[in-house]
Amino acid sequence: MIFFATGEGGAGGSITPILLMVVGFLLIYMLMMRPQRKQYKELEARRGAMKKGDRVITAGGFHGKIFAVKDTYVVIEVLPDNVKMRINKASIAEVQLKEVPERISDVDDDNKTKKNRMNRAKYKKEEKGTEDFIREDSIDDSQD
Repeated sequence: MIFFATGEGGAGGSITPILLMVVGFLLIYMLMMRPQRKQYKELEARRGAMKKGDRVITAGGFHGKIFAVKDTYVVIEVLPDNVKMRINKASIAEVQLKEVPERISDVDDDNKTKKNRMNRAKYKKEEKGTEDFIREDSIDDSQD
């Protein structure tokens, strides 16, 4: 509880606890909230840039490759039987873009750009020699 000066302790003693609380809040904001907001904005930018062929991981732990992208959901293929699943875009936890742009968003920095270049090179090596045997017209959109 914060007590305000009543004339005995002076005004200088009552400002110190308030100042400590403000500094503590700023410290918590800088160390916890700001990086989390930055990470969320980057994930949203990646979700917006998804297209056919990108690899995703859902919040439920499914790893798959995007087969089709719609407004509010994506259709992903899950191995081993190429099962197609309709997943809400909000439930995608991680996106590994096939073509990684230089900068995903304004929150990106030089280290992430270097990492994006490395991911792009790695993905190109993985995709070399693989083919898509699945037709896009095999998805039934009549349930919308």
